[in-house]
Amino acid sequence: MNKRAALIIIFNHRYDGNLPLLRKIYKKRFHIIRFLMPFYDGFDNDVIPVYESSYHFQGYYIQAYKELMKLECDFFLFISDDQLIHPKIDDENVMTWLQMEEKDIFVDSFADINSSGMFSWSFCSGIFHSFKARGTEYKSQLPSFSEAVCLYERFMGCEFKPEYDNDFFGETMEFCEELVNQFIKSNGGSRVIPYPLLFGYADYFLIRKSKLYELARVCGIFAAMDLFVEIAFPTAVMLTFERSRVVTRQDIGRYKTATIVEHYKEKYNYSLEKLFSGWATDMLFIHPIKLSEWNDNIETAGNTENKLRKKLMALPLGKNKRVGIYGTGDSTEKLLEGYCELVGEIKATLFFIDSYKKSYAHTYRGGGNL
Repeated sequence: MNKRAALIIIFNHRYDGNLPLLRKIYKKRFHIIRFLMPFYDGFDNDVIPVYESSYHFQGYYIQAYKELMKLECDFFLFISDDQLIHPKIDDENVMTWLQMEEKDIFVDSFADINSSGMFSWSFCSGIFHSFKARGTEYKSQLPSFSEAVCLYERFMGCEFKPEYDNDFFGETMEFCEELVNQFIKSNGGSRVIPYPLLFGYADYFLIRKSKLYELARVCGIFAAMDLFVEIAFPTAVMLTFERSRVVTRQDIGRYKTATIVEHYKEKYNYSLEKLFSGWATDMLFIHPIKLSEWNDNIETAGNTENKLRKKLMALPLGKNKRVGIYGTGDSTEKLLEGYCELVGEIKATLFFIDSYKKSYAHTYRGGGNL
């Protein structure tokens, strides 16, 4: 049996109405699906209740840990409920898509919190308070500051800068010095960074089942500290994994994502079926998609693809025959490319008939034109 991934869908807010549509979208592609939903008190067995703020949803993982470990899978693919992933990804091929054969976790991206212009991101203003939180004994549970610096430098491959630099504040230093002074005051009166921190995308990751606990535990500690998820999650990855065991979208260098999605509504006329049918080959995910705004008369992309595959398999292109095809235009190109992608190698010997080509002097895909 091939190794499989369970699909774990994260809800920032309780919205039971999305459950039927999400099941419909993914049931053909993932044998195991679970939903992590805050404050759920219903009776659906595939929903795991969690209790946490949407700003700190990294706390879900340790709360759901025991239930997740009961699932018969080797990997967990975590996505958000308002995110759609590439329609060809399923529970058997996602490890190949994300190049996880020799890795422990795929994350979309991460960077140092002390990066150019990050001051303008509102969630940076609360970092200091998280590390001064009363009633949370995090210091005995996390690596010490000096240990975290060593982990940071090994993970990032560069020296840790202990203070927010001018680039962090960016243009604000020139145009609104008062805001910078307010931040420094709220930061204990200095530019000192309270702990080595990263920021990054937290709504899409693939992890080995055997590696979930340590990451989930650190995420849970950061949730108790009220550290915002897009700081907490990548920092937890840095504290938990060797960089050589992590793969990112940048490492793969093949995929793009869409995080500004308004134009998709008009382009596909609010139809999920059209959206999946027109999905770009290199688009890993689209986020956010408000499902309640879209038509749900969807045959999943997997169903549509299977029907097309069956039609292509009926063609005699996989046999050692001589086959003539009329025309050498776009339709022929799409037919042959689709056959190779969905069925496999073309074994037939092809020749092409095209009334615009008057002799065999012209060739197309190695065959003569009549």
